[in-house]
Amino acid sequence: MNKKTTLLTLLIFCSAITTQAQFSKLKGMLKKKDATTETTKPEAAEVYGANNDTDVEAVSTDNIVAKKEAWQAKFDREINWFNLTSLGTVVVSTDDALYGIEPISGKINWKNESLKKLSKANYTGLKGSPFIAIFEGGMFSMRQTIIDVTDGRIVCNTKELGMKYANKRLSVPNMGAVLFGGMDGNGQALMLVTLIDGKKQWSVNKVFEKATEVLVAEPLLTTKGLMVATSHRIYMLDKTNGNVIYKLDYSTKIELPLANQTIKTDDKESTLANAPKKAGLLGSVPGLGGFAAMGGGGMKDAMAQSMNTIYAKFITVDDKIAYFYNNQTITGIDIASGNILWPKTKLDDPIANVLFDENGILVATDDKKSELMLFDYKNGNMKWPSALKLSGRISSIKLTGTKLAIGSTKNNGRNLVNIVDIVTGKSASNSALKVDGFITDLRMIENVGLLYRTTEETNIQDINTGKDQWAKSIKYKTGGLGFDKGDLTYFSADNSIYQINHKTGDYKLLASQKFGNKEVAKSIELRDNGILISSDQNMALFDFNGKLIYHVYHAAPGASVFSKIVSGVSMAVSMAASASEGYQAGASGYGTSSYNSHMESADRWGNVASASMGTFSQRFKASDNAKNYVLMLTRVKTAGDNGIGLVRVNKANGKVEGKVVIDDKEPDYLFDEIDNVLFYKDSKHKIVAYNFMK
Repeated sequence: MNKKTTLLTLLIFCSAITTQAQFSKLKGMLKKKDATTETTKPEAAEVYGANNDTDVEAVSTDNIVAKKEAWQAKFDREINWFNLTSLGTVVVSTDDALYGIEPISGKINWKNESLKKLSKANYTGLKGSPFIAIFEGGMFSMRQTIIDVTDGRIVCNTKELGMKYANKRLSVPNMGAVLFGGMDGNGQALMLVTLIDGKKQWSVNKVFEKATEVLVAEPLLTTKGLMVATSHRIYMLDKTNGNVIYKLDYSTKIELPLANQTIKTDDKESTLANAPKKAGLLGSVPGLGGFAAMGGGGMKDAMAQSMNTIYAKFITVDDKIAYFYNNQTITGIDIASGNILWPKTKLDDPIANVLFDENGILVATDDKKSELMLFDYKNGNMKWPSALKLSGRISSIKLTGTKLAIGSTKNNGRNLVNIVDIVTGKSASNSALKVDGFITDLRMIENVGLLYRTTEETNIQDINTGKDQWAKSIKYKTGGLGFDKGDLTYFSADNSIYQINHKTGDYKLLASQKFGNKEVAKSIELRDNGILISSDQNMALFDFNGKLIYHVYHAAPGASVFSKIVSGVSMAVSMAASASEGYQAGASGYGTSSYNSHMESADRWGNVASASMGTFSQRFKASDNAKNYVLMLTRVKTAGDNGIGLVRVNKANGKVEGKVVIDDKEPDYLFDEIDNVLFYKDSKHKIVAYNFMK
């Protein structure tokens, strides 16, 4: 084993150990249970792990006619990567060019030979738009190119527009524009380009007073102008010409990026897009982007990733006050005058999240001992007597009425829940409640207690005594994800489904199903006709009374490719991510209507008269139908021969509605759920498409 392979193995192993530590099983300190609500015991779920899968037969697809190739695209040079844009265009990067392929016909709509051997890190799809951004050049020749993905038209190029190098690119969707920061012939410059025509709307030089000033936040469009933040100041610029209306001294350290503020894209990557490659040994390991240059990812990739890195954020809820925060401070600014409306509040630790609620601005910090603070919108005064100190890093927040349930995780893997009155900031219980597993849901049930659901157990606790309401927690090895339907919660635990009644606090085991190959359900989904639980090779649908509608099992071809792509560790990460979604979005009850309205309008692209926007709108409307199918890799039979293929399964009825034979145990493919087309990398130089609708 060579040194690079050894190093990569060690890094992945360490990453796995760190992740699994969050999910280690630790017994809660509350051993005595208070059986105030006696319910059915989940016997079936507890013995599920002992079941044998020999009586679970794989579904035969022998009578399904294999789909023939719809088209194939051959390339002279090796394919490095390919993806699917929000418009359905297949973008392919090879050693000699960047291509755009029309998905239904396979026609190569465009080819850009100047973008050869383009690294995936140097390509960014601008979310919600028909545009892609390409980073080119080196340390002293950084340039940005914006391309309309539909026809390959170069909308703009920063070098041609007069910038010697552009080291920052930030979108302003509601202006239909992109703001670039960098240098031109006259020194440091800001340049706004409208993508309706690719023209420079303005470029200004005498904005920054220090050569070290760098853009740190996405611009905020207001009725006064365009608010821009740098590492040293906050500026209000005239949106028509870039002139400075006012400026404030306000520093932001360029250290760690702001938590939960990564700029997302709509593009869908192929299944093996992030598989380790020899050239990018360390660059392919999650969380090690800073070391990319060491492993072949290169300094160029690191520079590309820094183009839209965010260190601070603007938010407004009424276009009167702009709230600005970074990892060190938070403040409120009068948009019209530029006056600071409330003092710059310094924080002891980096911000984990800022949530806007009807009661005020809730700020959570991130450290071994987190702090929670509630600020008044108008003046920034603390609405609580003091900051609430919590043991562990905050992982989830849920508001029910005036009760704030806060989940936190300690470094030793122990998980805690604190109940706080959001009005007074005081704890509703004498001490933190201890739970096993990573918290996926918290909620206060009126006159009952705190319902908690984790990756290992579910129960209801009395917030005054700290005792469990159920005589026995629902315990499971894998699960905890669920959804609400009216006054009921449905959630998965191993391969069982439980139903909890919010009004009474009672629960019952609704259904349990054995899965083939001893797989455990890793997702649960609300369907029109019932509840769907699924794993890589199994799907089971139940009606809302727990009656099985169907169960299908398609055996993996030997060692399933997904056993490599979706390991136990990554599944745990997936569950953690699903849990934190609620935290980032405010769980339930968070987000004022005006805040939500502003954020929606700020993210919507305007003034972009591209014909492709119509296609984008059509695909968005059709996206609901994309949830009806799933692909499974399995063994298939065709013309008397056994092979490996992908089958398309209808979630509504479990029926196979098409199969493709590929004879590849580790396929690199994309599935366009909207147009129902499979794009498969058949060889180093060829992509083959299969249309399930024909």
